Amino acid sequence: MKPVTDPSLLEQLNNDKPGLKPVSDPALLSQLEGKTTPSASWTDNIRDITAAALKIGPTALKGVADLGRLATGDRLGVDTSNAMKRGMEAIDQVIGSDALNAQKANISQALQDPNVGIRDLPGVVIDNPRAAGDAAVSAIGSMFLPTGVVVGATKALPTIA
Repeated sequence: MKPVTDPSLLEQLNNDKPGLKPVSDPALLSQLEGKTTPSASWTDNIRDITAAALKIGPTALKGVADLGRLATGDRLGVDTSNAMKRGMEAIDQVIGSDALNAQKANISQALQDPNVGIRDLPGVVIDNPRAAGDAAVSAIGSMFLPTGVVVGATKALPTIA
């Protein structure tokens, strides 16, 4: 999705709809031109890595709860799944940087845009590397978590028996 930056189009929007907010209004301009990603410092990088790492456990639990929801027709796991989702959103808001949250909003907006097709998605991911990396770390980490538990339990079985 390309941002609207053509001055003649912006002026036309302003002239055609005089009852709307003027195009100079920052809130309207941000909607028309798309969100810009704030620049990030090294501390933002650490915050984003920490946020991704903290979401590994909740991502794994949400996955298990979602499987329970699927198997039982939403009778089991709904509360756990929703709680994990809210927790992960809170981690992003409290720990994640503004750049991460802006990029996540960009990806969400692209996924909801009917004009963005499957061929456009790699470009969306490349344009929003923080959000893509955040999702990858959380998802891959949540896959390794149960694997590690199973491996640990398998090694502990001979000593228990």
